[in-house]
Amino acid sequence: KTLERLLTNDQIVACGYDGKGHAFLAKSDNEAAEISWPFKRGELKKEAIDLRRRVVAVCPSDDGGFLVVRRDGVSTSTPGGKDEKDLIRLGKRVISAGALARDGWIALWHDDGTLSWHNAAGDAICQFRLPPPQVVGAGIQALPGRRLLVPLVGENRVVEIDREGREVRSTSIESPLAALRLPDGSTVVATP
Repeated sequence: KTLERLLTNDQIVACGYDGKGHAFLAKSDNEAAEISWPFKRGELKKEAIDLRRRVVAVCPSDDGGFLVVRRDGVSTSTPGGKDEKDLIRLGKRVISAGALARDGWIALWHDDGTLSWHNAAGDAICQFRLPPPQVVGAGIQALPGRRLLVPLVGENRVVEIDREGREVRSTSIESPLAALRLPDGSTVVATP
């Protein structure tokens, strides 16, 4: 939902395919979140997973679980959502987007314009800042080689950034909210 703000109550924070190839939808309000599977497989429909606190991103992992990114930290959810384990806890910094790389590394985009890379254990490995304006859209994507695809709403463009924060390529797009690189090299961008 888009009203007067970019993100509102009961927002869709992610959709895609889980580690077993089933389509999922993740939505969140200010207090809780839910991952659900809208389609049946044969006669079975997977049970929804309820998550605690507000969620800003959900990334499926190969084991059938999920990486759950909240405003104040990151946790992992086991397949079926029976167990959730905190991986990264932040103090006053606020996360606005997150992405999971194929090798398990985690990219977190903070509201202050800082991007941090964390290894699979949750340890911060490096961080950098982009020059103002640092307004980022709702979705970023981790690419091979520790690169990121980032929609910069305030600059009306989508950029690919390397592991040191240097711009590799850029495309002008009005009000990009999320970007996704396809296997054929094309990029899909969501706008209002």
